[in-house]
Amino acid sequence: MKMRDNYVCSFCGFLAGSKEVYSRQSDIVYQDAWVTAFIASHHLRNNPGTVLIIPNRHYENIYDMPDDILSKVHLLAKRVCITIRKVYPGCAGNVLRQHNEPVEGAKCKGQDVPHYHLHIIPRYPDDRMYEYAEDGQRYLMPREERQYYAALLREKLNHGK
Repeated sequence: MKMRDNYVCSFCGFLAGSKEVYSRQSDIVYQDAWVTAFIASHHLRNNPGTVLIIPNRHYENIYDMPDDILSKVHLLAKRVCITIRKVYPGCAGNVLRQHNEPVEGAKCKGQDVPHYHLHIIPRYPDDRMYEYAEDGQRYLMPREERQYYAALLREKLNHGK
């Protein structure tokens, strides 16, 4: 998907520390020279604590991303998935979800921000995740709640314990 020349990427702005986006640097749970993981600003009704992993350079989708960066994203995703299971109270598993451009006319159009991002959605018993995902029922997560989930993950991911 080709973007307009004047497109301003909210994830690139976030990485640069812009105050014009909802996410904040304090949402970051892991960052290195290539990838960043952070608590998502929105979540499905019964699945709070979703993590997004993005490359630090702008790649619109999986088609554009170099294989070495893609492998770093997915190796980090494995660590995040394991850590979420250990530290989120009641978490029974997780789902990885990634879109590669919107599909016009579809109920769920897909990629809202044209910067590659991988969702790691925590799963809980009876969460009805797929029902709410299909309906597009996402909720804005206040900063205080994001900080709770970020604190659960940050130390474990950065110190490998």
